Amino acid sequence: MTIESTKDFKLLASLNEEVQDWHHKHYPEVFKQFDQTAIEDAFKVLIKKENTFAFVAEENAHAVGYLLAFIEHRTESAFQYERKILNIDQILVLEQLRKSGIGQALMDRAILLAKEKGVDEIQLEPWEENQLALEFFAKNGFEYFKHKMTKSV
Repeated sequence: MTIESTKDFKLLASLNEEVQDWHHKHYPEVFKQFDQTAIEDAFKVLIKKENTFAFVAEENAHAVGYLLAFIEHRTESAFQYERKILNIDQILVLEQLRKSGIGQALMDRAILLAKEKGVDEIQLEPWEENQLALEFFAKNGFEYFKHKMTKSV
């Protein structure tokens, strides 16, 4: 298995289908159904940004997962200290290959990126229904530091 940096927005969009379908199924009031063209257009814009990084996991010359992250620089304010944060926005391993080390390899690459870029911390925002992801992130040392709540009106 290899983990490589990528700017291939079409590949990322294709891999994203499983992610988008899961989100739409669990949160249909928030997430749209997968639309290849729209998602390609979104990734095309995202990966052009200087602070955005995408990695793809390949096994036997087939893409089997990806990670999308961006670096956010928060300047010091009267309320908070200056911080440089790597936000992991998306991570996916194809369903049939989960728990095979691919997700860990992608996470290890994100951690290496954070160290290379002098990042202070890594953050992510998993959805409450995604128990597998919550367990994976906890296993990797992520801790809750904030709860986000919602109420429809």
